[in-house]
Amino acid sequence: MMLKKIAFFVGSIIPDYQSKTTRAIARSVEGKFDLEVFTSVGSTGESYFHGANDRQMVNIPHLKNYAGIIIEPDSFSFPAVYEELVKKIGEEATCPVVCLRYRDDRFYNVLVDDYGAMECMVKHFVEVHKFRKICHMTGLLEMEDARLRLKSYQDTMARYHLPVTEHMIFEGNYWTNRGDAAVEWFLSDGPDTMPEAIVCANDYMAISVTEALKERGLRVPEDICVSGFDNIAEVLYSVPRIASMNVPAEDMGIAAIRILERLLHGETVEQNTYLPVVPCFEGSCGCGSQVSINHNSELLEQINDLNKTIRQITYMNSDYESCLTNEELINCAFRNSLNLDYENIYICLCKYDEAEGDDTANMDFLDQYSDNMILYSILSREDNSYRFCHQEFPRHSILPAEHKADGKPLYILPIHYKNNCFGYTVIKTRNPEKLARFFILWMQGLSGAMDRIYLQHKNKAYFQFVQQSRLDALTELYNRREIENILRRKKYDASRKNPFYIMSLDMDGLKMINDTYGHLEGDHALKALADILKKVSNDHISAARTGGDEFLLCITAKNDEVPHRIQTDIQRMVDEYNRTSSKPYILSVSIGYAEFTKEGGIIKCMERADQKMYADKFAKKNTRRNGSN
Repeated sequence: MMLKKIAFFVGSIIPDYQSKTTRAIARSVEGKFDLEVFTSVGSTGESYFHGANDRQMVNIPHLKNYAGIIIEPDSFSFPAVYEELVKKIGEEATCPVVCLRYRDDRFYNVLVDDYGAMECMVKHFVEVHKFRKICHMTGLLEMEDARLRLKSYQDTMARYHLPVTEHMIFEGNYWTNRGDAAVEWFLSDGPDTMPEAIVCANDYMAISVTEALKERGLRVPEDICVSGFDNIAEVLYSVPRIASMNVPAEDMGIAAIRILERLLHGETVEQNTYLPVVPCFEGSCGCGSQVSINHNSELLEQINDLNKTIRQITYMNSDYESCLTNEELINCAFRNSLNLDYENIYICLCKYDEAEGDDTANMDFLDQYSDNMILYSILSREDNSYRFCHQEFPRHSILPAEHKADGKPLYILPIHYKNNCFGYTVIKTRNPEKLARFFILWMQGLSGAMDRIYLQHKNKAYFQFVQQSRLDALTELYNRREIENILRRKKYDASRKNPFYIMSLDMDGLKMINDTYGHLEGDHALKALADILKKVSNDHISAARTGGDEFLLCITAKNDEVPHRIQTDIQRMVDEYNRTSSKPYILSVSIGYAEFTKEGGIIKCMERADQKMYADKFAKKNTRRNGSN
């Protein structure tokens, strides 16, 4: 029996609050609904383009196909994205809609008592710590929760007859990049009017305010106390621990699913459901706190993940730069996905009119999704492989039906760079919260590289220049750098039914030709051998010049009959060249090959091929020596 579908729109699943609600929703729908999560890499920037991922996320699905919709409006990069989604819902959806942590009278809402929670925090500073000068850093005032928290602060201060001056309120943005400006504002009245406490509308701002105070030599909480709101994971690792209000993120996700279940069963549900907020008075508010061993171990794990991410970013970026086609890009993306926690990643590209044989040219409508999509490739951690599909399907189905049959949640993210829309990825994972922050960089790298490939193909002259940079100038075979890229791609080739071989070739007697007949003749001999290698090259065989007299073939084949035949063909063509050539020297090449194995790796495979090549060279020397005797 097919389950009804639920769509969940969230700006990013990486931050703690969104991660918790996503996890709770995914667990709550098991056996009840099919879940499709529309999300993005998120943004903290203020550029128009930085919100494009959120906007494109909204445009992927056709909402008439869903039995229910859940939205986290305050997780979007730009508030305007929410209104775009609401407009789309009005045009397409006929199902109930639930908003999390945001009240919209057009929908059902799961809320916390923002007003009461902020009142509780301010009262704590007034009644417990006897403070009188308490400042407030607001959230984005476009958001109702920020306005409610601000009003609660103002009303609570008024009830205690405490003045609120101009420099006691600073408008923040719910992120970490305005803490220094806020502290500067709060301290601008001079040392005699220094605040006793700064109450922030969320934890990210509280953390940044705490750091800004420390940079000025002020101690928290000894000199100035600080509090946040949401009780995200990061506050547990702050020194001191940030006092906060614990918003029940997981309970909100569970409540949203229960509301949809009741509505779909014909029950009456209150429009607004409120969940309690629990205060955490410790650490930065001046109350005692203790960091648990569990928190320390979690922090160590995060540091290790961060160090791993930093190391991998450098490699990943340089790796993406070498890609000239989408096929090469997918191979690169797979290699760099091996630290991510997923089962399958589906790369779905827009279907545009394409030039024959060129999968990136003539994309003239890159600002919107096509009605039909192409399932271009599948990355699989289960099989440790990837494969290309080129399967067309309607966008409203998100994926071809056979790939959705297991009923697992799908996480859908745009492949979008500035104003260019290339498609989207669909991810299956048991642990969306464990994708880690490297996943953001992975997605951004994929999108940016796809945009660069598109622009290169549009600029034919530049593309031809880059193509030339892959070739050896003398022989026009691949150069060493390019064959290394090819070997890396082959290493992670999806189909283990098609193993590959490395063939090492060394031209015999090049030094003698150069010394006796001159370097022009030496170059002629090298080009003659290169021409022979071009004749045996095809889609499954790549040839390169890797050094002065050194060549290499990468051969995709099921068994060693193919490389053996190629070795025979090369030797036959060399013999034919010598019979018909009028040159005063003999063209000769020594050859050895070896099969790649996952256990041995590329280097060991090349070493085994070289050993066989040198054995061939040694045997020829012995034959010539014995013949001369």
